[in-house]
Amino acid sequence: MAGYPILSGWVLASILLYALTGTCWLPVVWLQIRMRSLARQADDTGTPLPSLYCVAVRAAGSGSACWHLPRSCWCTG
Repeated sequence: MAGYPILSGWVLASILLYALTGTCWLPVVWLQIRMRSLARQADDTGTPLPSLYCVAVRAAGSGSACWHLPRSCWCTG
């Protein structure tokens, strides 16, 4: 580590911030994988997207990206 002790202020802060970022990012990745599975299932069966897809979109914070969803699934509120 180029001679910097791991517990020096900025190194430790950087490591903690990376850990915090990863902790916040993992649930969103899980939601995106779930949304992909729901979309594939709907496509394979020729059915509309389930309402659970809309719930996942809102939870993932993609509310502004709802324009691509069917009108019955638009993220309102």
